[in-house]
Amino acid sequence: LSHESFDTGSPGTYHGRLILLNTLENFKGMDRKALLSDEAEKVSPFVEDGRLMRYFNETKAFAFLLDSSGKCVPLHSLQSVTDPSNVKVVFVDPSPVADCAGWPLRNLVAAVAYLKTSWTWCSFVALKGGSDLKEYKISWKQTEINRVPASVGWERNHQGKMVPQFADLRKQFDPKKLMEQSVGLNLSLIKWRLVPDMNLERYTSLKVGAEFSPY
Repeated sequence: LSHESFDTGSPGTYHGRLILLNTLENFKGMDRKALLSDEAEKVSPFVEDGRLMRYFNETKAFAFLLDSSGKCVPLHSLQSVTDPSNVKVVFVDPSPVADCAGWPLRNLVAAVAYLKTSWTWCSFVALKGGSDLKEYKISWKQTEINRVPASVGWERNHQGKMVPQFADLRKQFDPKKLMEQSVGLNLSLIKWRLVPDMNLERYTSLKVGAEFSPY
C-alpha cells in the first residue's frame, strides 16, 4: 500500500464499496454468503436489461468491441451481431499474471452468454497494459437461467480454502510500528557506515533513563 493507491488519475482505478465492521468479532459474525449473494443481485440487473451495453463501467469491466475489419466499435453494437466470429470483446485486464485473465472476464462472459442466447462461444482480448495482449476463446453450454447465477468473491488461501484474506496494516498506520521501523533503519545505517562491529541485538530491549538526587 502506497500513495499511488489513492491517486484518482490512475488508469487502473476501479470503484467499489468498503464495509467497515470495526472489530474482528463483527467481521467473523457477518454472513459472508449472504453478502456475496446481495452484491451479485445488484450486478445482475445491468446484464438483464441491457444497461451493461450502455454503461459497462457499472460492472467494473471496461470493454469495447473489435469487428471483423479490426475497427473499434461501441459495446452496444454487440446486440446487432449475429456471428461470434465477426467480433472480439476487448477489456482492460487488471491481472498481473501473463496467462491468467482477471475477474472482469467473468462478468463479460456471463453477460455475452445471457444476451446472445444463440451463441455458444466468443473471443475475448485482454489488455494487460502497454502493448501486451492475450486472446481467449471461451465456449459455454446453452442453459435457461431463471434466477441470479451463482457468484464468486472469495479467493482461495494457501490451504485451498475459500476464506477472506487478512492484511496487517499496522506497519503503515501504527505510530509505534512506524517509530520502530525508523529506529531500526537508523541503527542499521550507523552499523553499515560507522560501526560495522555493532551488535544490534543488544538494543532490542534497551531502556535509557536518568536519575539524579542531590542528597
